[in-house]
Amino acid sequence: MPVDVLTRSYGSLRNGANVSETTLTRTNVNVNTYGKLFTRGIDGQVFAQPLIVTGATIKNERIDEAVIVATTRNFVYCFDAKDPQRCIPLWQTKQLGQPVPRTDFSQVPAFSTVPGGPHTQPKGKDYRDFSSEIGIVSTPVIDDAKTCLYVIVKSKLNGQYFHKLHKLDLASGNDMASSPVDVGRSVPGQGFGSNQGQIPFNNLWQLSRPGLLLAQGNIYCAFGSQGDDGPFHGYVFSFDATTLHFRASHCTTPNWGEGGIWQSGGGLAYADGFVYYVAGNGPGKELTGREPTDAELNDRASGWGYGNTIVKLDANTLQVVDWFSPSNTRDLSDNDNDLCGGPVLPKGTSVVLGFGKDGFTYACDRANMRHWSKNANNNLQSQQVAHFHIHGTPVYWPDKGYLYLWSERDRCLGFRQQGQTFPAPPFTWSTFTFPPDKAEMPGGILTLSSNGAQEGILWASHPTDKDANMAVVAGTLRAFNAENLQQELWNSDHDPTGADAVGNLAKFCPPVVANGKVYMATFSNSLVVYGLLGDITPHPIGPWNQASIGTGVLGSANESCDRYNVMGGGWDIWDTADGFHYVYQPLTAAASVTFSARILSIQDTDPWAKAGLMIRATLDVDSPNALIALTPENGVVFQQRTTKGAATTTVIVPHIPAPVWVRLSIERIVAAPGQFRISALRSADGNQWTSVGTTTLALGNPTLGLAVCSHTVTSTDPHDLGNKLEELNLSSFDDVSVD
Repeated sequence: MPVDVLTRSYGSLRNGANVSETTLTRTNVNVNTYGKLFTRGIDGQVFAQPLIVTGATIKNERIDEAVIVATTRNFVYCFDAKDPQRCIPLWQTKQLGQPVPRTDFSQVPAFSTVPGGPHTQPKGKDYRDFSSEIGIVSTPVIDDAKTCLYVIVKSKLNGQYFHKLHKLDLASGNDMASSPVDVGRSVPGQGFGSNQGQIPFNNLWQLSRPGLLLAQGNIYCAFGSQGDDGPFHGYVFSFDATTLHFRASHCTTPNWGEGGIWQSGGGLAYADGFVYYVAGNGPGKELTGREPTDAELNDRASGWGYGNTIVKLDANTLQVVDWFSPSNTRDLSDNDNDLCGGPVLPKGTSVVLGFGKDGFTYACDRANMRHWSKNANNNLQSQQVAHFHIHGTPVYWPDKGYLYLWSERDRCLGFRQQGQTFPAPPFTWSTFTFPPDKAEMPGGILTLSSNGAQEGILWASHPTDKDANMAVVAGTLRAFNAENLQQELWNSDHDPTGADAVGNLAKFCPPVVANGKVYMATFSNSLVVYGLLGDITPHPIGPWNQASIGTGVLGSANESCDRYNVMGGGWDIWDTADGFHYVYQPLTAAASVTFSARILSIQDTDPWAKAGLMIRATLDVDSPNALIALTPENGVVFQQRTTKGAATTTVIVPHIPAPVWVRLSIERIVAAPGQFRISALRSADGNQWTSVGTTTLALGNPTLGLAVCSHTVTSTDPHDLGNKLEELNLSSFDDVSVD
């Protein structure tokens, strides 16, 4: 039977395991038979887990398998997931509201601590938890009948901020009746931001990060903070799934503040008429300048609230039924070791699991969670199982009773269930570990596939070798034997040409395994799909040739659905000699030609990495050339080398981000054979063009092409890249035309 993935982590128990995978096995997931099948181009980064729908009617056509992807630029896409040549989305929404610019949170007066009083002191900061716009970041949910999709959208209009719940027709992507509705509601309370006994919902500082939950005919959504700033609280809201009418609300800290629910993006959990969440941020002296008293900690309902707590809510009223906090909750909060993982409700048990930045697993009996105890945790299990912060929600293999987690700066670990707990030490652990002080955040984000108790594979997405905290970095996908993590079956970096490379890591977003494929969200404006290589015929790169220019330079390129993904090393395209990867063709036009493309993304291997359009006399490293290119941090550049071996000159247009259209208008000078008049232009929309510069060059019989360099240097020779795949710049182009 085909598998649907209609919600975060495969179901409302949030076990993170697809135990009905019959195609992918430990035998066929290897470097010879498994790899990248195709990519799908999208507009924006992906924080929300992709969803899979089988046998649905979409645009009046029965689709065997479709994948739904939502982006931070507030677009939702529906693609055919089986046909690699069906590049155009089955549908794509209009932009569901203008996303909030990241810069709205940079150098803005923020909530800070004044000892003995509330947060009132401004503290600006350069906000980089998000690197671009902030829109859809929580994982949507699809109803069981596969007729509609629910999604939370953050937006900005006329200086005002909004969170709206949309109900989209799965067949068309259009809003259904009564959609959208505003999400945030004021709640009673005397806490931070309150006014006359009410706390207004602050759309600027709140963020819906946890995956949505559909249960009992209701949609449930949860909120934490935007960068731990502002007068924020944790919230859960529920809405009628049919009418979108508001049903109930819950605030974690109505008489104080913080208590954000973010759960590393994991979904709210549900079982037997109850909703579960894990809150972080407090209580501790960071909030007040003093330690909370025992009475305040025990009187959660009217006192301190439910920060740093695992909470059980009545699904109808959202009233608190039970809760648990670690006995050292003060210290955890004061040292930023609050709870941030889970909840997980292991199938077949009566347990709820939560996980902390202190490396602890907390296992509570859902029928008696024991609250807070000053002298002992007094729950089923409060045990340190990892040495560093646990961020991604661990996964549970119910057919084996195994629990897996991968904290930052550590190995991937597996624990056996004993009764209702998962005690240390682990029964298996990976040989691979993150390089010290390079790949700290967020650790490994996991998912598991198996055929019942057989063919268990643990899949992990993680930063390749750099810290992803407040940064966009390259990502890696790994596959392990789930019963022996020292046996690595495959990883996306095995091929030095980068043929299976993921692109930029989608933080906290797990791989999705369904029906023989693995779907990887990225921060590279693309969805990457892996599977058995016999399932497709690789798409050719058409009329283009490839060459790596310079000593020791690595590079590769592929084309799918009219998008060119070019990975290049090289010290630079600059000075008297170049090092880069070149995807090119001869210039055959007798008179003038216009060479255009949109640069969708560029990997930030260095502020002066480059991706752009080039015309070049020869493939020699010191050849005359002209280039218009985008850089990660220095805008658009137009540069030229007028003669062989000459120095390169540059015109810089700063503060231009991806995506951007670039163009070279090339005219042969009839009176001077071999000479060309070249104009470089840029555009924000592909329609209105602005000149960047012009030049006249003697190029003979030139080539033109896509040029990508990483500007990384790893040896004493500044023109030698070396052979480090992880330092290559993966850039994407589309709308490539030579007219």
